[in-house]
Amino acid sequence: MKYINKNIYNNKIVRSILIVLAIGVFLSSYSVNAKNSESLNTVYHLYIDGESFGTVTDNKVVDTVIKQKQRQFKKVNANIKGALSNKIEYVPETIFGKARNLTNTDELVTKLDKTLNIKTTVAALYIDGKEDFLFEKVDHAEQVLEQLKIEKLGLDQVRAFEATKSGNKLIGASAIEGYGETITEISFDKTVELKEIAVTPTKIYTPEEALNIIRNGSVAQQQYTVQTGDVFGKIAENFGLTTQELVNLNPTVTADKLKVGQVLVVTGVKPLLQVKVTKEVKKLVSIPYETQYVDDNSMFKGTTKISQKGVEGAKESAQVITEINGSVIDTKIISEIEVVKPTTQIVLKGTKIVPSRGSGELAWPCVGGYVSSNLGYRWGAYHKGLDIARPSNYTIKAADNGTVTFAGWDSGYGNKIEINHNNGLKTVYAHLKSLSVSSGQVVSKGQQIGVMGSTGNSTGVHLHFEVYENGALRNPLNYVSR
Repeated sequence: MKYINKNIYNNKIVRSILIVLAIGVFLSSYSVNAKNSESLNTVYHLYIDGESFGTVTDNKVVDTVIKQKQRQFKKVNANIKGALSNKIEYVPETIFGKARNLTNTDELVTKLDKTLNIKTTVAALYIDGKEDFLFEKVDHAEQVLEQLKIEKLGLDQVRAFEATKSGNKLIGASAIEGYGETITEISFDKTVELKEIAVTPTKIYTPEEALNIIRNGSVAQQQYTVQTGDVFGKIAENFGLTTQELVNLNPTVTADKLKVGQVLVVTGVKPLLQVKVTKEVKKLVSIPYETQYVDDNSMFKGTTKISQKGVEGAKESAQVITEINGSVIDTKIISEIEVVKPTTQIVLKGTKIVPSRGSGELAWPCVGGYVSSNLGYRWGAYHKGLDIARPSNYTIKAADNGTVTFAGWDSGYGNKIEINHNNGLKTVYAHLKSLSVSSGQVVSKGQQIGVMGSTGNSTGVHLHFEVYENGALRNPLNYVSR
């Protein structure tokens, strides 16, 4: 029998056992790993604009909220495309077993709804720093500003300004080269700025909508200061009011007694934005002539004669004029050069005095007193003169040099005096208590001719005073000076 080494034999057995054990361990490990692989899961840590928003198993919740926000945006802005403005990131993580600590769905939806924004790029028009209008396109905003300028200046002037601004030469456009005006700036009375911004708009304006708001602005009470030559009705017309409407706005003002400098309340539309224009103007401006009076003793006092007719001169004036909506708000004179010297008008003034001829300037016929009754209809009859009562004393004086043509009793006038001033004027003095002159007597200006009384048809002591010019009755107040 062949001899077998016992040690070798034993080594083979050991190796076999080890192999069997290794296979068993491998099979056991494979079985465990296979079982555990069924519990591996992936979760996602959600970040929006770099901020952690929690942990989710997928992006379905986020996508649902985004779609809802897009529908809301489209409902308000049907013709405008919007896009999500937020940055969304998912950071995956693989975990064993069931996912825990996930963000509550309702809580996440609420938080996402407040955070996610669908925005679009629009043109914003800022007026004095305030975002007043949003437009779909920059072109629409520019169209509004351009139309405002055209409405106030006309298309030709706006285009001419744009041409000169771009360097194109327009023949005859420069006021520096000759007479005329050049627009050097077209802007607005408030600061205007256009920006492209990303927003979630609540209102996108069309050019027509914005123009209507800018034109009408707000109706606000404005004040107007009365100028020389103003009349109530014309002021009302200038502000688009009826006379009665202007009266209602100014209940304490008497329409027929306006005074220069008086302030009236008027109602006018105040546009939101007004066009401001700066012009360089070069033009000829008239220079008024002076009038020189020269005494002439060959002419009766009170008469005048032009011996040299005045002629206006002219000066070349260069100005910078600023207008807002067509109204001049400022004028600056750059230079003025006289090109035609004015001719002085010379007027001969008569100084010759004849005792029986008046100067044409009537004096007050009493010593003080006040007008108790004017010229005009009174008590059913026409009152031909002034009634002057309560003087400092009762002396009656000749209003000017002249010849007494009547001195005596004349029915309802009582004691009456008539003076012909031999220059077309005649004065009448009535109801005198006594007379100091007689018919045919020459009197001088200021000379006492009688004493005030209440003779004839009179209700009290006063002077009835009449003035005639070339036979026509006149209002004495237009001729006498006190």
